[in-house]
Amino acid sequence: MALEAGKIDTMELAGVVGEYLLRLKGNNEKYLPYIFSTGVTYYLSMGFKEGSKWFEPFNEAIKAMTKDKTLLFLKAQYVMDADENPEPVKFEKFPDAETVKIAVTGDMPPIDYVAADGTPAGFNTAMLAEIARRLKINVELVSINSGARAATLTSGRADGVFLFEFEKTTGMKNYDITAGLTLTEPYYSDNVLIYIGKKLHK
Repeated sequence: MALEAGKIDTMELAGVVGEYLLRLKGNNEKYLPYIFSTGVTYYLSMGFKEGSKWFEPFNEAIKAMTKDKTLLFLKAQYVMDADENPEPVKFEKFPDAETVKIAVTGDMPPIDYVAADGTPAGFNTAMLAEIARRLKINVELVSINSGARAATLTSGRADGVFLFEFEKTTGMKNYDITAGLTLTEPYYSDNVLIYIGKKLHK
């Protein structure tokens, strides 16, 4: 929206997000990816408040899903093959089980993505549904804006949140990471950032 309105000239995106947006109908005619940066690694992890009882179960589930290749399968389905109509993610219901509140932004398609009608889709929620199935817990999604990730945890509005972190050696600031948070093993990483601007038409 900011690009369309002319409020900004370029937009920096995680590579997979930029590639996804350019695949959408008509966008490759409007936008130009003109700088690729491959020297910076970023990671996605789940964050919990220090001392949270949910940290260890989620962390162990993520490690198991890495080992048994489940994360690779979900990445192929929900990231690499994602299109304009992503498959909705369904969460199983476990009677009498505990409910965990997980914050999502929906602003990083096809990874952290919620459809316009509120239906959860994308890689993060697919991974979360699998974790819930393995742990036999219920999940409640809490919709937040991207700048409120850490605050959502510290306020107790959610038990966990998906966090974005740059490789520490780059010196780039990790706005998501604050004191008092514990991060799981990364469940996704990449080293491509794409800068997108509007094409100039004569």
